[in-house]
Formats: sequence, C-alpha cells, structure tokens
Amino acid sequence: MPKRDGSLKAREFVFFCEDQILTRLPPAVPQPERRVRWTMLQLHFGNPRVHFELQPQMGRGVVEAGLHFEG
Repeated sequence: MPKRDGSLKAREFVFFCEDQILTRLPPAVPQPERRVRWTMLQLHFGNPRVHFELQPQMGRGVVEAGLHFEG
C-alpha cells in the first residue's frame, strides 16, 4: 500500500512492477515463471539461468533492471 506521499516500500514496488509487466505481455507470449527473493524479481521463460531481473536499491535511489545469463 502506498504511503500518503505515494511512495512504496521496495517489496511493494517489486510486486507492482510484476503486475504491470504481466498485464502488458502480448497474448502470444507465454507467461513467465517467477522468483522473488526479498526485493529482487526474476522472470524467465523455462530456463532460470537466463532471466530478467528487477531490483530496487532504495538506499541509492535507483532500480537495477537487466537480462542476466548465469554461468
């Protein structure tokens, strides 16, 4: 739940982003599998070693988003 000033906690932000991403995928794209680790969201399409990752870093005021290829 947003605070009066509209801000969200990091975990709330992660779930908000997940909802926004999933509702915007085209119908032809399968729903990704998800993994949430505290304040990090990972989405993949069958291979968890290749995933999209989103992590707000509240102390720095930034959001890290990227495509990760794990070795």
